[in-house]
This record gives sequence, C-alpha cells and structure tokens, in this order.
Amino acid sequence: MGSSMVRLTGKFIQTGRRRCWMMAAGSFFRPWRSPSSRILEEAYPEPPLYPSDPLERARVRGFILTCTCEAQQRTGRRIRDYVEERFGREILQEWYAYWTPRSLEMLENLVAGHPMSGDFVHGDTPGAADCFLVPYFYQGGYRDADYSATPTLKRIVDNCLAHPAFEKAHPNNQPDVAPDNRF
Repeated sequence: MGSSMVRLTGKFIQTGRRRCWMMAAGSFFRPWRSPSSRILEEAYPEPPLYPSDPLERARVRGFILTCTCEAQQRTGRRIRDYVEERFGREILQEWYAYWTPRSLEMLENLVAGHPMSGDFVHGDTPGAADCFLVPYFYQGGYRDADYSATPTLKRIVDNCLAHPAFEKAHPNNQPDVAPDNRF
C-alpha cells in the first residue's frame, strides 16, 4: 500500500449502538485497531512507530496487546453501556472502581523501572505504545481515575500530551468528534 493510499483522517461511524473510530485508507474506511498502526508504520516510516529491533518491537506489541485486550476491554464503552443499562449507574461506578486501578497497575508494572522505558513507553520518542496508552488515560478521566499509584504511566502520558502530535490528535481538538466522545 503506497503512502498516497492512507490519509491521517478519520470519522466515527455508528453501527447500531456501537460507535467506532474509522481510519480513511484510500476509498474505504477500516476500524482503527492495532493493525492500523502497522499500516501507518508502513505508509509513513518516518518517524517510526515501532523499534527496529525485533525484541524491542515485541515488547511494544506486548504492551499494546495488554492495553487493548486486558485494560481497555474491561472498562471500554460497550462494557460501560451494558453494565449501566443492566445494573445501574451505582454498579457501573463500582465496576470502574474495581477494574481501573488494577488495569493501571498492570500497565505500570510493564514500564516502571524497565530499562527500555524512557520519556515514553519505549524510549525517548513517542511510538505506537503511547498511542494506545493515552486514550486509556483519557477514558479514565471520565471516571475520576486515581493515577497516584502509577507515576511512570502518568509521567509518560504527560510527556505525550505535551507533544504537538498528541495535542493535534486529541479528541477535543477534532471538528467531527461527537458530544459524548468517551470510549
């Protein structure tokens, strides 16, 4: 796929009660998932989103999988909507109070004190792992998540949010973001 096929723009689409961020790729839209970051890596190799070393790249992919498959799956939009509809707002708050700190602790353990962690999840330049961490923190802001037990993650997210690319990509800076843009 040539770089002319991928545009760094996107839209939310509604499919029933589900809303998904879509990335424009040529004449079609595809769901924004971790394989999309690999498409971007191939279409726009500079700056790289993944390290060139295979073991370091595996670490980044492992962090992304932990973030998306472990942490976000327990607290994402579909879970939120289901728990709130089925059990009520009070139970939803209990759910978040239980899962959010555990998820954050799990992610903190992957980066705190790790020799490959730096200003960002992996090294001193932002990469793919940071692109998955920041939305999880953004989502946590809706539930008053306490980040005091995860100082490394908090520092990394603060570094990301100070970076011009993250500021430009922030949901609050998108013209087509829905009023309820929580994940």
